[in-house]
Amino acid sequence: MTLDTRGKVESFKTYSPNGLRLEKMKEASAAIKAWQFSPATKDGRPVRVMVKVEIDFHCSGPATDAPKKP
Repeated sequence: MTLDTRGKVESFKTYSPNGLRLEKMKEASAAIKAWQFSPATKDGRPVRVMVKVEIDFHCSGPATDAPKKP
């Protein structure tokens, strides 16, 4: 993601292992856009930065779109 000089998320891309898609990606994207960080600084001045953030998702309960057994 790219953070602006105020520490706000300016842009981001999501990557998923094995091409898995998450049903709640819209909700996750909205949450990421709302994140706020302390601005990065260089020589005491706020700067724009690119960072990589890894998020682990854990599922619970039965899968709703699992193939049905014959």
